[in-house]
Amino acid sequence: MADIPNPFYEQVGALLGYKRLLNICLFLLIATASLLILYFSKHVNRKESSSDNATNPTISDEQRKINALQNLTPLEQQKLKDFVKAKTLIVKDSDITALAFLKDKIIEDLGTDAHSRKIYKIDNFVLSHLKTHPDLLGQTLPDEASKEMELQKERVRLLTHLSDHEKQYLQQYFDVGKKSLEFNIYDSAFQDLIRNGILFKPADMEYAKGITFVIQEWAWECLKEHPDLLERELPQKEKLQVEYLTKLSPDEKQLLRDPLLDQQIDAITDPTKKNRIVIAHKTDVTALSLRRANILIFLSEYGNNQIQYKVDDFVVAYLAEHIKLLL
Repeated sequence: MADIPNPFYEQVGALLGYKRLLNICLFLLIATASLLILYFSKHVNRKESSSDNATNPTISDEQRKINALQNLTPLEQQKLKDFVKAKTLIVKDSDITALAFLKDKIIEDLGTDAHSRKIYKIDNFVLSHLKTHPDLLGQTLPDEASKEMELQKERVRLLTHLSDHEKQYLQQYFDVGKKSLEFNIYDSAFQDLIRNGILFKPADMEYAKGITFVIQEWAWECLKEHPDLLERELPQKEKLQVEYLTKLSPDEKQLLRDPLLDQQIDAITDPTKKNRIVIAHKTDVTALSLRRANILIFLSEYGNNQIQYKVDDFVVAYLAEHIKLLL
């Protein structure tokens, strides 16, 4: 016997099917509405942001650059230092750091070179900002102490690179023990001392025969403490003489200080004594060696095959300060 359909069950089944379909439709409607709300919200925010940038684009752009500069990595700081130094750099088009800078408008794209490398220039605002905020590159502004240290280094450099002519001028101050001297004529070496701030001309100084120049206090104190800075380089002739004097043989020492000669040792080694004569036989090997070394200067034949020599002026002065060489 065939089943007889029940109208009640059919109606209930149909109702349940409609309810499930309704729930599905409602869910889809809510999801679609949420997506639309999210989309329009972002769109409105973007329009507002664009509107703000359009109203004041300079400040917004500069602030963006500043924010980027405040979040630099050590690698980016080093790269940006190169840009600050060179202003324009040529890098590979795949340089990640440069691309990041370009995105943040820290640098400007100037195109490519003949080898297809990118040419970038640092932004003018960024360059100006970094000069006043070097800490963004991991650097610090020099304080007063470091400035003073740099000044001292420069002064020491000046005094350790004096020419012999400059040393000669400065030595005159210490020879008389005065910080001010008058000069009638001054050449390029003297002008260099003025230009480098070692000497200066006081505005309120009264002049007599020449122009008065004063040595700077820092130069006076430094040279007073380190007089070796004023030692002049010896000419080649005097260098050879000094080298020879340090290697005198016993016979040569004896000849220069022999008490049987016309002068005693104090006369030979004292530059204030004018008569520094040595007499030796014309075949005297020791005297001839000293003559060849310019220690003795030929004056005349003395008679009985004797030769009259004079001790060189520089040698006399040098031996006066290094008398041990004759002992």
